[in-house]
Order: sequence, then structure tokens, then C-alpha cells
Amino acid sequence: MAVGRDGLSPDGARLMALEAQLSSITAEDIAARTSLYVRDGVRVCWFGFRPRPWVGTMPTLLVQVPEERGQARAVTAGLARLSTRPLKWHSVTATLAEAVTWMLTDQIVSHTPLSSARQVTDEDRSYEWAEGWTRSWNDGWLRWWTAPAYAASEAQKVREEAEEQQRREAQEKTAARRREVEKQKRAREREAKDRAYAAFWSRTGLDQQVWKHFRAVAGHFFDRNLAFGTPDPRYGDGRLVYELSGPDDEQWTLVGVACPNPRRLGAWAEELALLVASDWELEALAVRAWAPFQVYLLNPYTGRTDRERVLPPPDRPQD
Repeated sequence: MAVGRDGLSPDGARLMALEAQLSSITAEDIAARTSLYVRDGVRVCWFGFRPRPWVGTMPTLLVQVPEERGQARAVTAGLARLSTRPLKWHSVTATLAEAVTWMLTDQIVSHTPLSSARQVTDEDRSYEWAEGWTRSWNDGWLRWWTAPAYAASEAQKVREEAEEQQRREAQEKTAARRREVEKQKRAREREAKDRAYAAFWSRTGLDQQVWKHFRAVAGHFFDRNLAFGTPDPRYGDGRLVYELSGPDDEQWTLVGVACPNPRRLGAWAEELALLVASDWELEALAVRAWAPFQVYLLNPYTGRTDRERVLPPPDRPQD
């Protein structure tokens, strides 16, 4: 019968080649012959009856020769169905007549697995198809016959997994960008804090060791649990002084400002106690006062402490 390039016979019927391969042939030759069928639009299935290296590399059914006359030939490998939870291919048992009928009526199609589930087992997963029939155990099975619905189901599952993977990757990228932004923000904050401390030490003439003594003198003088913040430009670059209270010191109350820049005083200077470490700071604050200030002198070198109410001078210079 003549066959057109579209795989149709003159009467319009689609053709299919059923090849029972009994003689030796290489996997490469099987592939070449299959490509010719595909070129002409003819579907093909190869039937194997004994171990061959090409088994499973092309559309294949393994057929078991019956031991007794009259018994139906059984398909032992090449037919599969899909379960989705988890995604797994399972072997289907059928007679050769049933399998051929399914092929010719388009109830099964040749399918190359799309997912990572590329092995076919029985229900108990105790064996894989035709172990030992291919060159590398089950690795030779690259495609099998299955119902179109199973092929479509796997394709849908693969699409969903790909979309989910894309979503996860997008989320990971977003999270990575957010972490990088936060990292850069923290780095900028650390740099700003380092600059603030460096300016504070330079302006006050103190250092971290002397500051420890200053804190100790302040704690002893006020007899309170105090905490000191970072130099704050909102409070004249001074260090905020908090009183800690509550069962676990969870409540912080702003009570003062330590060593503010006298040139940057604000309205807060009238409301909060000002802590200084030297007489010259006290004098500088007195010169700049425009209202009564409560100032505490806490000398970290001598341990001297004093409390003074600073009044604005009549001839206070303007900034």
C-alpha cells in the first residue's frame, strides 16, 4: 500500500508500523529506521523478545513468548500508568492483542517522560522493567506507551513544578535583594555610628576606657541603673541617658544627655539633665545657656561630682 508523506494511506487512514525485531540490530540502526517512519508520519512500535541494547530506547514493547500453545502473548514491559502522589510510573499488565488494539485506537501513545520520575516499577516497587535487558539496567528505557491522559497529567505536573520552582527562585531573589539592602543599610548605620563615636571622642577628649569610669561615676552618683546611647545629632551629638526600670529592665526612660556639644543645644536642654565630664564643658554650657539648665559634673579622672543649676548670662553671645 502506498503511503503519503503525511503517514496516511490512500483511503485517508493513518498508518502504524508494528516491527517484531528478531534479528540483531544496533540501537543506532533502530533509531535511524524510527526517524524514517517519523519523517513519513508513520507511528511505530518495536517488539522485543530477548535482551537487546535498543530495548526501551525507541517505542518498545517486550513480549513474553507463552510456554504452552494457545496461551496469549503477554506484554511484560513498555506499558505504564502514572500516579501523582507521589509522581511515579507503574507497570501495566496486558496481552499483546490488547496493547496493539490500544495503539491502533489511540488509547495509548508513545511517551518520553518529562519529569525526574523516569523509572517504571510494579505496585510494590520491588522491581524495575526488564532488568538486565538493556546495556545499563533500567537506564535504557527512555520512552514507553501510556494513555494520553497520563502523558498530559505528567506534562501539567511538570509545568506546575516549573512554575513553583520559578516562584521559589523569584522569592529567593527577592529575599536575597532584601537581605542585601538590609546588609547595606546596617553597614551604613555602622559607619554612621562609628563616625559619630569618633567625632564624640575627638570633641570631648575622652576614650572608651575613660568613658567606663564616667559611667561608673554616674551610676554611683544617681544610684540608678543607667544606660547610655549612641551620640545623637538630635540632642547636640550628646549620648542619651536612660533610666532602666521594670522586672527585667525592659522600660527605658530618657532622663538626660551626656556631654552634648554646647554649640548645638536645643529646647531639650531645658527639660533634661545635662551630664558633663569636665569643668570646661560646664563653663561652655553656662556661656550658651538661654534658660536655667540642670547640669551634673561627673569627673571620670578624679571622681569629683557636683550638681549645678546654670543660669543664662545677661550677655550670652548669639550663635
